[in-house]
Parts: sequence; C-alpha cells; structure tokens
Amino acid sequence: MSRITKNIAKISRKYQQGFRQKIIKRDKNCLITNAPPIVCEAAHIVELKNYRQFPELDFYNPYNGILLRSDIHKLFDLNYWYINPNQIIKQNKKNTTFEIKANIKLLDDNFIIPELYNKTIKIPNKSINYFFNRYS
Repeated sequence: MSRITKNIAKISRKYQQGFRQKIIKRDKNCLITNAPPIVCEAAHIVELKNYRQFPELDFYNPYNGILLRSDIHKLFDLNYWYINPNQIIKQNKKNTTFEIKANIKLLDDNFIIPELYNKTIKIPNKSINYFFNRYS
C-alpha cells in the first residue's frame, strides 16, 4: 500500500462516521428501498478514489452522498445502475426525481433486482452537480 493510499484510508476513517450521520439525518431511509439506516450505508456519489480528478471537491460534503441499502450501494459503486442527471422527471425547491437506469452492458438475464426495476430516486438538488461529475 502506497503512502498516499494509507493517508487516504486514514482520512476516510476519520470523516466517514460524521458523513454517514449527516446523510442519515437528511435522507432518513434508503432513497430507493426505504430500508432503515441500520442496513444502509452512506454512498459517495463521486467516490474517494477520484480525488486526483477532482482535487477541489469536498468528498465528505453530505451532498456528495446518498443513503442506500448496502447491496444497492455496492451495485451503485459497480455501476450496475445509474441516473442520468440530464433526464429530470420532476423537480421542486429541494429535490429532483430521476429514473433509475440499469447498466445493460453489465447485467444479464439472471441478474434482476426488483428494487431497481422501474424505480425512481429523489435526489437533493444540491447533489445533482456531484452526479454530473460522477458521469463526466
């Protein structure tokens, strides 16, 4: 493990708990399945591994996170599902609703997640730019 990787891991452990607590306070439950926080994780929209690409980004800003059930979070990190930040379904002062898209290139017929099929996700408006960065 390189020195830089060790430093990132140390910083990550230091800030992750506060990051998670802020996201739980805001989101309350999984934004897709409505699962309670006990089975959820604070998912970074722009992942920490991209710190070199976005040096100006505050990775622990709660708007760079969403609360997701742990398995849904893993699939998000692996890009099995995504949102297109250009395809807004509905928007109000606080939130924007997007349709969840399956990544057809990664999925096969035997891998269907009913919680993601034909679903939408309501994202805080202040998080949308993080999605643009993630998919840029």
